[in-house]
Amino acid sequence: MNEQLQKRNTELGYLSDEMSNVLTGVDIPILILGGDRRIRRFTPSAEKLLHLLPGDVGHPIGHIRIGVNLPDLDESISQVLKGVRDVWARPNRDGRWYSVRILHCDGRTQIDGVLMVFVDV
Repeated sequence: MNEQLQKRNTELGYLSDEMSNVLTGVDIPILILGGDRRIRRFTPSAEKLLHLLPGDVGHPIGHIRIGVNLPDLDESISQVLKGVRDVWARPNRDGRWYSVRILHCDGRTQIDGVLMVFVDV
């Protein structure tokens, strides 16, 4: 039993490292929020675009002034968390337009957060 647990922990460590490498390696601003709207993690590109700090992890997105104008962000997140639909938005920053897709992250039995992907258009 102990050996199985150790093996699973090792596998989980590898998966976590791989996910961190993917998030760091892609040059796409991605922000992951929990179901409580707290920041779980973000890519280095999202850190730059949204003016995030490493200390923002764990803080509610509503308490942070992000670097793009996203009207109705709270309502959009609510719709996604309820499973109503994915949301597409077109915020702008410094004259640059972004396509933002907000979609749900599934837990084992329910929606437990949202994924926000920003694409410079």
